Amino acid sequence: MGGINLHKIKEIIKNNSNIIFLLVAIAIVTNIVIVYTFVYIFSDKEKDVEEINIKSVTQKSPIVVELSEDLQKENTLQNKNDQNSESDENQENYPTGNSKYYIKVNLKTQTVNIYQKDEINRYSIPVKTMLCSTGEYTPKSGKYKITTYKQEWLGLQGNVYGQYCTQIVGNILFHSVPYLEKYNPSSLEYWEYDKLGQDVSLGCIRLTVENAKWIYDNCDAGTRSRILFIR
Repeated sequence: MGGINLHKIKEIIKNNSNIIFLLVAIAIVTNIVIVYTFVYIFSDKEKDVEEINIKSVTQKSPIVVELSEDLQKENTLQNKNDQNSESDENQENYPTGNSKYYIKVNLKTQTVNIYQKDEINRYSIPVKTMLCSTGEYTPKSGKYKITTYKQEWLGLQGNVYGQYCTQIVGNILFHSVPYLEKYNPSSLEYWEYDKLGQDVSLGCIRLTVENAKWIYDNCDAGTRSRILFIR
């Protein structure tokens, strides 16, 4: 049996070095493309699932919200109080809590009112009032807490996009007036911007970009948000 002729192998490699180098380079590039494709597909799928889960917020179907047991009890009590109370918002006792701000959404005036705490820990100091647009499926009353879910850009129903999206509960979000194109500030739907102050959304609470960003930046998870209709 003859041994391996190393000299011949070296000669073959030397004579075909360019081809071998090219094949190695192609193999490396192919592997890189496969890895990046795999990562892109799976990250895109996760994004699609995320957007589909939140996108249902804007579909014209009954909104289903999931609340903790404590919030369910608070809402049941609050609904009873609302039914027995007069229309004056000032009759409500000032709430207290641990978060920096308290958000109150007034469906009658289509405003979002932000409060901070006074010296005795009550949310009695007005900080900002924001014009908003709510909709048919916005909860008509209830107490909620801002969740950890936030997205700077998010696909919405109707092939539009919301900027500075902050989840209130279930399918209900604070977000900007819609855009026609993602990442394109010039594609803001100005005709929807002109409707702020009107009940025209499908369920989310629309705001100006500036105000949506303010909530996005300043209202952390756990910030209490009350939605009410003052008659």
